[in-house]
Amino acid sequence: MGMMPGALRFQDGTIKWYEYNSVGDNCMTGLFDSIKDVRQCMGDQCYKTCSCDRPKEPVEIVSFYGYGHHWKGEACRACMAITFGTDPFEAPDADLERMEVKEKLPAWAEGLYSPLGKI
Repeated sequence: MGMMPGALRFQDGTIKWYEYNSVGDNCMTGLFDSIKDVRQCMGDQCYKTCSCDRPKEPVEIVSFYGYGHHWKGEACRACMAITFGTDPFEAPDADLERMEVKEKLPAWAEGLYSPLGKI
């Protein structure tokens, strides 16, 4: 499986990291504080679910795979889990419209990560 870190940003500017599956073009649901933490997650550790009743927050999700993509999603900061927007290319049409998948990286993510090493 081709795996690489991805990032997401909460509306207050907080950035969290997740594992992106480049073979299935989808996000593992677990959120982490650093790329190092993402690289250490294995198997089920990369998946987390929201088990609280707190409101989910809107986020912008970024994949650095290829030339990069970004889209809208939701996450639970308390549970450190992506709750909506994990499958940006194969989700039902209604979800795809809500996610607004776009090519290229948003300005905040440029220079944040390079698969070839530090930019």
